[in-house]
Amino acid sequence: MQTTIKNMKLRLSAIAILVAGAFLGFEKAHAGFLIEPYLGYGTGTSTFKSVAGVETSGKESGVGFGARVGYSFLIPFVAFDYSQKVFKFAADSSGLSDSDDTFTEMAVVVGANLPIVRVFAGYGFDASAKIKGTSSESTVKGTFTKVGVGFKVIPMVAVNLEYFMYSAKKIESGGAEYDFDTFYSSWSYNPIFLSVSVPF
Repeated sequence: MQTTIKNMKLRLSAIAILVAGAFLGFEKAHAGFLIEPYLGYGTGTSTFKSVAGVETSGKESGVGFGARVGYSFLIPFVAFDYSQKVFKFAADSSGLSDSDDTFTEMAVVVGANLPIVRVFAGYGFDASAKIKGTSSESTVKGTFTKVGVGFKVIPMVAVNLEYFMYSAKKIESGGAEYDFDTFYSSWSYNPIFLSVSVPF
């Protein structure tokens, strides 16, 4: 009986070693490539100033998901970053109405992997926000920059905090596209985005 139990333990140990070896071999073979899906929550205040000088504002908040795909050069890394965010806009002032906003973003990100912390920055070359109100629908197009910091909670899970700075270029409404400054002299929208990611 004891011999049987001992043999079972040896077999289980051998299987565990084989599985661990296969896993480590896979990790080594793919060590340079970065694939990082993420899910998070974002919030920020959006402030518009019309060409007539009237200032209106509201709060954006909601969830977002995306992925970074790129290559890690041991410490530095570079990646393409794609994300979608589904936010609710709650107007704080008259002249604006509540809306459902869908952000679609593409960016290039560069950063550095340190033992526990990593830092990164990105340029969003294509960003759009589809704004769906109660009686109208429009799309704001532009670019953004962002900076972020990530903390490795466990080897395969990271918590990231990002700060965005948006710049609007165009606005599409009623089937036509206009320069953003046709209607607004300025737009300030600098949200934060807290996410959990699985880099592998």
